[in-house]
Amino acid sequence: MLIDLNKIYAWVKSGGMRSASINMDELISKNHLEIWVYDYELGEGDYIYHPDEIDDLDLEQKKIEKAKKDMERAQKILEQA
Repeated sequence: MLIDLNKIYAWVKSGGMRSASINMDELISKNHLEIWVYDYELGEGDYIYHPDEIDDLDLEQKKIEKAKKDMERAQKILEQA
């Protein structure tokens, strides 16, 4: 299996403090590829399973959604107090 990782490399280089870790494991499934991408400035990361998925990755939106859930959880706690 030959995979072009140029998109991942470009994503890491394009924005501040970013990293990507690549895991390939034939034991999980044939041609299994798992890429952990992380943006240190956002404090957010996610798994992708093909380099082309980096185009659809939106860690800012993921962080916003997580913050909304945290706010809702905190609001429920305050309402119960």
